[in-house]
Amino acid sequence: HEITVLLVLFAPNVGIATKISISGTFGTSVSMDFEVQHIQTLEGEALVEYSVISALAIIMALVLGLERVTTAWRKLRLHPKYFKEQRGLEYLIFDLFMLVVLPFIYIIVRLGQHISSKDRTFNTVGPKGLMGVPWNSRDIALETKINKFQISLEGFEQQIITEENMKVFYFFTSVIVMCRLIAATKTHPRTAILVDSMINAADDLWHFVLLLAILLAGFVMVAVIQFGGSREEFANGFR
Repeated sequence: HEITVLLVLFAPNVGIATKISISGTFGTSVSMDFEVQHIQTLEGEALVEYSVISALAIIMALVLGLERVTTAWRKLRLHPKYFKEQRGLEYLIFDLFMLVVLPFIYIIVRLGQHISSKDRTFNTVGPKGLMGVPWNSRDIALETKINKFQISLEGFEQQIITEENMKVFYFFTSVIVMCRLIAATKTHPRTAILVDSMINAADDLWHFVLLLAILLAGFVMVAVIQFGGSREEFANGFR
């Protein structure tokens, strides 16, 4: 009923490994689908440049954290009850988490992944991995070949999953930092237009989003009922 063809391509000169999955489903109708996923190693001058930029980003995050701590300390000296009455400690911890901890974790983890990306890729896709499976050798048992193939393939797929997770982590971190930047514009009257507009329009925006969600859900239900039995892309409301 279903067949999947898996292709793994590797270009050592540029350090790019690609996984292409082509699947076909056969029944009352035939449907084909494909998925292409990439990973790329970072080495040489590119790795040096990335390391330098990462070091500068870490220094900037530490400077921001030091600035927030210094500002909170000055406010505490002027107002001894600053942490209790104005929730200064909660705001300080929140700022340090968004501006220092999250970026620091991402940069350190990502830098470590890039440093080891060459070895990990060569061990899973290169001569020590999928390229090194001795399919033509008659002295090695078939089970040994298949086991090496499966281990290398699982390692390669795990690398792809890690890349996808890091993209989500990067997006999450970027959105938080951007929201904090937008909130920081409220400190000056001329740059607080965006924040004030969102606050004043919050009630209207909420009703608009609610109405839009109801309309979209209604149209999705109509499409599933009308075309779900004849077209696969309308088989459910999650496609």
